[in-house]
Amino acid sequence: ATKVAGPGGMGWIRGGPERLDGNGIREAVEGSLRRLGMEYVDVLQLHWPDRYVPMFGDVDFDVERAFGDVVPLEEQLETVAGLIEDGKVRWLGLSNETPYGVMAAAALHKQDPRRFPRAVSIQNAYSLTCRTFDAGLAECCHYLEKASPHSAGGGRTPPAAIAPG
Repeated sequence: ATKVAGPGGMGWIRGGPERLDGNGIREAVEGSLRRLGMEYVDVLQLHWPDRYVPMFGDVDFDVERAFGDVVPLEEQLETVAGLIEDGKVRWLGLSNETPYGVMAAAALHKQDPRRFPRAVSIQNAYSLTCRTFDAGLAECCHYLEKASPHSAGGGRTPPAAIAPG
């Protein structure tokens, strides 16, 4: 698996991407494939949505922090669909996503499965000290036929055993 990161002000990730748009997604995948010496990746995770979401310990949504201009999820998923069609990516995963984002991606997939790939995994912080997954994402994953952290099998990729990460 590899990730493509959205806005976050981290210059060491492709110069600090300001957007998670189609060009940035393609550029990140090509770079990962080149660095890994691979022809494809099994899972491409969209890491950090291209919209404001509470992160790094924040749990409350603050509408005042919402971004004014965001890359539509449709553009992101269509880009991943193109990479799947090109044989560079096999599956879509989500990372640091909210219940809203998971359900929006699921609704798009249901609307047009060829245009919008189904997310097969989610990797969010989950540990003894960070249980935000249980508050809303567990229900989403249950009803979307994804495994919860409490069941055997795939679906959710735990990033750390003790602390959020």
